[in-house]
Amino acid sequence: AYIAIIHGAKGLMWYGGSVEDGVYENLQAGHWDYLKSLGKELHEMSPIFMAQTIDAPKFDPSDAPLSVMLKKFGDRRVLLTANRGAKPIDIHFTCATDFTSAKVLYESRNPIAVAGRHFDDHFDPYQVHVYELTQP
Repeated sequence: AYIAIIHGAKGLMWYGGSVEDGVYENLQAGHWDYLKSLGKELHEMSPIFMAQTIDAPKFDPSDAPLSVMLKKFGDRRVLLTANRGAKPIDIHFTCATDFTSAKVLYESRNPIAVAGRHFDDHFDPYQVHVYELTQP
């Protein structure tokens, strides 16, 4: 879902199957609990998705299969990121302006310390991180 949004999708559609199998036949095999939480998350994020897109941070390695989008919603800056690859990657971000921390939304993690305009993070295969960047 996040990869599609980052690359310009104006909407999302979900198909649950059921011709021979699918979430309607087996909620656990269809990851129903995760789908419900993702639906809630996407709904909560909809004002951010519709907000102004501004220049996203640069990242290294620059050839990493990482999709990024930075949104400005009032005084909030929210960075959407998604690893498009099947391998884990470590990324070094360089922002255009100074930030003091990067709170990772929808994850049970401490905020990431930002050194001026730089911060690092790890991405498992196909992992998404949504950061709320705090300005000084």
